[in-house]
Amino acid sequence: MSIIEPQVDTPPQNKKILRTVLLTLPMLLLIGLMVFQGSIPKSTPELIAKILTFSILNVVFIMMMLTGKTYKYRATLFTLIAFCFCFGFISNLIEIRGSMAIDEAHMLAGETPFCHLVIPMIIIPAALTEPSSFLAP
Repeated sequence: MSIIEPQVDTPPQNKKILRTVLLTLPMLLLIGLMVFQGSIPKSTPELIAKILTFSILNVVFIMMMLTGKTYKYRATLFTLIAFCFCFGFISNLIEIRGSMAIDEAHMLAGETPFCHLVIPMIIIPAALTEPSSFLAP
């Protein structure tokens, strides 16, 4: 009794590289438009940051196409983005307020940062529990 294993056609290395190049060319344009937003920055630190971001995004895309391990590179990229977001957000709070802590005066004045992604998570339960709060002047 023999077990017949399915034949998996693996493309030759040349076809894989050609496919990667053909898929990467449009992504270079799209990532460039996304990162640079139609203009090249005049300040050197901003230019360096954008070129670094452009390079990292393109290298990750090329590696995903070459290896086929999308999950590995995408997870690493998302972790890097989350890590960098923390630094950017905290430094922005320190620049605006002088501290990353939110004191009572800022809370009462309504000057707390609010992420737009949580708006549905706040509005829907509030509308279901206290509908009169939306109607009151």
